[in-house]
Amino acid sequence: MKIFLRILSIVIFISFISVFGQEPEITWSKFYRPNSTLSIQTMAVAYDGHQLPNGDLISVGMSVNPFIMAYIVKTNSDGDTLWTKEYFTDVFNYGSFTGTDIERTNDGGFFISGYGTRQATTGIWILRVDANGDSLWSAYYTGGNVDTAYVTRDMKITPDNGIIILGSLAGGITYDDNVFVIKYSSTGTLQWYKQFGSVDVIDMAISIENAFGGGFIFISKYDSSGFDQLKLTKINNAGEYEWSNIYLGTPEDADEWGEIRRTNDNHYIICGEDFGDYFLMKIDQSGGIVWYHTYGFETYQESAMSVYQTSDNGYIMCGNKYPDYDPDYILYVVKTDANGLEQWSKLIDYNTFGCKVEKIEQTNDGGYVMFGQARLEDGGMDHLLIVKLGGTTDVETDPNKLIQFKIDQNYPNPFNPITTIRYQLPISSDVTLKVYDLLGREVAILVDDYKQAGSYEIEFNSASSINTPASGIYFYQLKTRNFIQTKKMILIK
Repeated sequence: MKIFLRILSIVIFISFISVFGQEPEITWSKFYRPNSTLSIQTMAVAYDGHQLPNGDLISVGMSVNPFIMAYIVKTNSDGDTLWTKEYFTDVFNYGSFTGTDIERTNDGGFFISGYGTRQATTGIWILRVDANGDSLWSAYYTGGNVDTAYVTRDMKITPDNGIIILGSLAGGITYDDNVFVIKYSSTGTLQWYKQFGSVDVIDMAISIENAFGGGFIFISKYDSSGFDQLKLTKINNAGEYEWSNIYLGTPEDADEWGEIRRTNDNHYIICGEDFGDYFLMKIDQSGGIVWYHTYGFETYQESAMSVYQTSDNGYIMCGNKYPDYDPDYILYVVKTDANGLEQWSKLIDYNTFGCKVEKIEQTNDGGYVMFGQARLEDGGMDHLLIVKLGGTTDVETDPNKLIQFKIDQNYPNPFNPITTIRYQLPISSDVTLKVYDLLGREVAILVDDYKQAGSYEIEFNSASSINTPASGIYFYQLKTRNFIQTKKMILIK
């Protein structure tokens, strides 16, 4: 009966494919790894990546060349390499460093977090680099013994421009996996470290987000009795526990992969694995389930790794699938509407040697970009992989090919105190760009001038605006003779 219903649903889906839309084609795929320093085969993978306001792409992961080092690849919007960096190359003074997360700072530089070793200890690496990837400072945290292992899983820029890092801590034979959360200031000062869990209870970190109303909220895989359950935990700005929810049976069997993100309507969206299928769950600020859906195939496993809210208020998910009777992963992408109903899905298989993705975002031109890894030859080593789906690749960099008025979502969002707004003009025009509060009162005038056709980027500094705003929801509006559009942004103080 289950197989019959699945076939029937496929027939219905094909019948209405013009309504739901078709999946985008692969625009390009690029593969990267460093040149060998000792004439050996190198490897590289990506664990995180983003599109920057100007359309460039930045990714972070790990290289082996010949030791384990954090590896950054910076490209243009077409995936052409602009520069690459490896940290730290002096393994004897520093140790290993697997970069798991990267976030852009207000000055255009980056925070990089990860895990590794230093002088016979295991711990957490934090690296601050400038816009060219050159190191400004680094910090290292360890609090365990030789048999203690740290694994960082997620990082976010905090409202005070510092960083919050989530990860798992395994204490060898002492205790099972526990969750840690660590907070650093913008200058690299350790502010606090907190650990959550207990002996004989598995609590594996998955993802963290800035919480509405202050503090932080994170998800983990929780197992106290042999069943893997999804756990949601809320902590305050000082890292102190406030409350948690354990979801019984939804998902049925949670894995340690997935992501939590804020949504534009002040909720949260969570993706992950539910007994071998993707799941997507929208929750309110107290953790209550708004809706829940699963996606996948009748046989074998699909693991959702990342979710992103799209410009139509729907969601795009990426992750990995074991194809039938094949031990190597392929890529699986699912697009939903605002209520989590599937609009299209896409399987991507480059070869028979395996590929995986860890992160997805919608790009400025309406396409999607994914970051991960791929093996191109049997028995070979992995390449860092970036995949572009749909969209156009030159609209952001060639003013002669601009085809529409456009204003992008501000970045970062939420923000404090500075955020960047990017817009494009297909023709020269008088332009105003203003910020308003919820009551429609003018907060700041960012642009009021005649502008030539092209792409523009401007910063809004809430601390120096005409009417210094408080935390809350604001709107910015681009207006020309032929175009007007308004977008929402969130200020957190």
